[in-house]
Amino acid sequence: MKNYTSPAIFVTSLLLSSCGQTSSFKGDAPIAASRAPSNVVSASEPVKEFEGSAARRTPSPAPSDLRFDLSVARAVPVVRAQNVEVLTSIQDLMRNGSLAEDVLKLWKVKVSTAEGRDGLEQPVGSQRVDLSQQKGQITLTADFLNPTTGQSGKATKALFVDDEAPKIKLMRTSDSKDGQSSELLWSATDNYKLDESKLVLIACSDYVTSFRPSQHAQLSTLPANCVNVAEGEKLVAIPSTATFSSLPIGGSMVSARDLRYGLYAEDLVGLSSFVWINDVGQESGTLVLSASPTGMSFTNSTNVTMKFKLLEVVGGLVTQIDDSSKMGRWEEFAFNSVATPASHTPLPSHFNPSLAIQLGPKDGVYSFVSQVKMGKLISNQQTVSYTYDTIPPQIDTIQVTIDKVIPSPESTINVSWIASDLNGIAEQILEVKGASSATWTKVSNLSATARTTAFKWENRPSENFQVRIKATDLAGNVGSGTGSWVKQIFNAAVLTSNVQCFFCHLKIEGDVGGIDLASVIGRADTGQNFSVIGKIFGTAAVPDLIGRHASATVPNYLNKDYKIFPKDEKFPVIDAAALKAKMLGAIRLGSLQITNTHTGNLVLDGSTATGPFEIKGEVFIDGDLIIKGQYRGVGSIYARNIFIVNDLTAVKSPFPFDVDPGKASVQAQASIIRGDDGLYLGALGEIIVGNVEVKILQDSVSKVYYTNANPYAWFAKDKYFALGTQAAWPKKKDGTDVTNVAGHSLGGNPTTSTKVRNEVNRVDAYLFAQSRISWRAYNSILLNGGFMSPVGGFVSTVPANTYQRGDLVDFALNPKNGQSVNQNLVRYDYRLRIGGGGFETIKSYFDQQ
Repeated sequence: MKNYTSPAIFVTSLLLSSCGQTSSFKGDAPIAASRAPSNVVSASEPVKEFEGSAARRTPSPAPSDLRFDLSVARAVPVVRAQNVEVLTSIQDLMRNGSLAEDVLKLWKVKVSTAEGRDGLEQPVGSQRVDLSQQKGQITLTADFLNPTTGQSGKATKALFVDDEAPKIKLMRTSDSKDGQSSELLWSATDNYKLDESKLVLIACSDYVTSFRPSQHAQLSTLPANCVNVAEGEKLVAIPSTATFSSLPIGGSMVSARDLRYGLYAEDLVGLSSFVWINDVGQESGTLVLSASPTGMSFTNSTNVTMKFKLLEVVGGLVTQIDDSSKMGRWEEFAFNSVATPASHTPLPSHFNPSLAIQLGPKDGVYSFVSQVKMGKLISNQQTVSYTYDTIPPQIDTIQVTIDKVIPSPESTINVSWIASDLNGIAEQILEVKGASSATWTKVSNLSATARTTAFKWENRPSENFQVRIKATDLAGNVGSGTGSWVKQIFNAAVLTSNVQCFFCHLKIEGDVGGIDLASVIGRADTGQNFSVIGKIFGTAAVPDLIGRHASATVPNYLNKDYKIFPKDEKFPVIDAAALKAKMLGAIRLGSLQITNTHTGNLVLDGSTATGPFEIKGEVFIDGDLIIKGQYRGVGSIYARNIFIVNDLTAVKSPFPFDVDPGKASVQAQASIIRGDDGLYLGALGEIIVGNVEVKILQDSVSKVYYTNANPYAWFAKDKYFALGTQAAWPKKKDGTDVTNVAGHSLGGNPTTSTKVRNEVNRVDAYLFAQSRISWRAYNSILLNGGFMSPVGGFVSTVPANTYQRGDLVDFALNPKNGQSVNQNLVRYDYRLRIGGGGFETIKSYFDQQ
C-alpha cells in the first residue's frame, strides 16, 4: 500500500470531496477504477486474394492495431478544479509510433467525466476539459471516432480534482518552568497530497501580523525578527508533538516561551495555507481528531487499517486518547464514522484508535468520514480515503537493440517500451536473463516516467538474452513485459553455395559467405564485371575467378568470432508447422487483416488505392505469395513460394548505408531508432523475382530460368501479368530502344511484349529461400537487403550485354532505378548485424551457440 504523506505529519482537519459530491455521513458509490481496453478489436475474415479497387484514400489502420491514450498535461495526477489541459493521442502499434498525420486528422475525440458531463467533439490532440464543477476522485473518458470509417476507441484516466487548501494547525501545549523550552503541537494535511518540500515552520520574537505568505517564494525573505526553524524533510521528521528550544534572533536569545511560531503548507496544485500559533488556553474545551493515512492511499488489498489520534484539551491540559493506558476512557467518546460506499466491517460506536476495515469488492475510491463527540464537545471531521486498485500496469512493445554484433563488455544495450496504469506507476525495474541462466537479475531501478533506458553489458556471458520491465503501480500491483535479443548470424549480404550466374555481373556492398563453393567453375566468364566491397568467407576454398574481385578472401573460415554460416555449415531445413506455431505478427492492407497466419495463397499488392501494405512482426502464409508495391513497418513474411512481380519498396527506406561497415553499423542504429521500414521474405521453396515464363538466359550450366513453382495453378495467367506494369525498356543514350540483345531473348515490341511484364528492378527486402532464388530483369537489378539461398541466379540483360558486346557507351542509365547499366547491385541491410530487423523465428536455425 502506498501512502502519499509521511506518518509524521499530524492531521487535524481533512475534508475530502469525492465523485463531485461533498463527503458526509452519507455518500454515493465510488467511481470504479476499472480500465477500459486501450483499443477496440475489429476482426475481419482473411481473404485469399486482394487486388484493391477502392477509390484513392489514405488507409486507416484496423482498431486492433491502435492504442488510444488520454493523459493529463504535465503528467500530474492531481489538478485544480478548473479547466484542465489534457492530451489525447492515437498510437499505431503496427508502426511503433504515432498515427500518421493524414490519418489522424480523420479522427475526432470527445472527453467526458464519469458523471456524464460531456465535452465537445474535437480533433485529437491537446484540449481543455471543464472540471470546474468536479471535486475529488474522478474518471475522464475519451471516446474516439473516425466518422469516415466508423472506427472507434476509448481511453480512460483517473484524476483527483483538488480545490481545497491544506489543513494546518499549530498550538502551544506547555512551557517549561524556566521558559527555555516549549512543547508544540503541529499538523498539516491535504485532501490529496502535500508538497512536503514546501512545508516551513518559522519563529519570530513577536507577531508580524502583516506577514501572511501565500506562496513558498515569499518565505525566502523573512521579516527581520523571524528565523526559519525547519522545512521540508527536516520538518516532516519532527513528531507532531515536539519540544522546541530558545533561539537567537536579532543578536539576542529569545526564550521559547516568548517565540511566536508560524506554519506554512502547500499542496501539489499550489494551494497554500499559513497560520500563527495558538496558545493552549485558547483551545480549552476542544476535541482534536487526527487520522491516518493522511492522504489518498492506494492499495490492492481489501484489508486496510485506519488509525486515529484524539486530543482532549481541557483547562489548559492536553490529554492524548490513543493508547492502551487511556483505554478506560474510550467509552466516554461517541464515535461516528460513515463509509462511502458502506464498509464490509461494522464501524464502532465508541472511539477506537485502530480500525481494521474491509474494502471491495470493486475497484474504486472508498472514503471514511469520522467524528468524535463527548457531551457538547464535537471534534473536527476526518476523512480517510483509499483507492482500491487490483489491475497491474500494462507493459507493451519492448524493443531491444545493441550497438555491437554480439554483446560484449563494452556493448550498450538500448531498451524502449510503453507502460501505462490508470492510477499511476510508482516504480519500475529493468531485469535481464541470459540464455544460459534460469533466473532474472536486476540491472537497474527506473523512474516511474522512464520509457527508455540503456545499460552496459559488462561481464555477462556473450549470448542471447531477454530483458524484462517490471512496473509497480501506486497500489502495489506489478505488471511486466519481456523483449528478446537473439544473436544475428545474418552477417553477410549474400550466403550461397552457387557461384554461377550469381557472380557474372553483380556488385555487392557487404560480405559474402560461400558454403562449399565449387572448386571448378563451369563458366569461364564467371567473375567478369563482378565486385565485392567486403570479404568473401568460404567454408572451403574460394574460387579465384570470383575471389580476385573482393577486397579480401577468407578460405576455410572456421566461423568463430565473426558469424557467417548457419549451424553445421549447412543450409537449414525449416518446417512449416514449427513456423506457424511461433508467429506473432500482422499484415494490413485496406480491408485485408492477417494476424499470425493465413491459410491459402495470397496476393499482396501495395500499389493499389489502399496501399501501401503494413507489416509488423512475423506472419506465415501457408500457401504461395504474390507480392509487389510499397510497404510500411518492420516484419517478416514466410510462405511456401514467393513471387515478386514488380518493384517492392519501403515507404521509409534506410538505404544506402555507408560501404564502411563501422559507419554503416552506426547508421543502422539510427535507422532502428528512427523507425525505418524493413521487410524480410522467407520461402520454404523458391523465390522468383520477375517473369516466371521468360528464359532470360539459355544457359545449360546454371539453368537459372528453371523453376518448380507455378502460380498459374491457382492464379489466372492474365491476372498475374496484369499485376506487372509495362517495364521501362532498355534504352540507348540517344533515347532509342535497345531492339534486341543477342542470346538473351529480348526482342519484340516494347509496348506489347509480355517478356517485360512483371519487370522487377528494385526490391527493398532481405530474401531467404530454402530451395532457390531466380531473378530475371531487362534492366540492372537493385536489391536493398541481401539474399540467402543455396541455388539460383541473378540475371539481367543489359549488364550482360554491356560486357559481352562492348556496348556500354551506347546505353543510358537504368531508367527505373538510376543504377549504372553495367552492374547489378546488392546492398546489405546492416540492421541485421546489430540486433534489429526480422527473421526472429528462423534465427534459431542459425544460432551457433
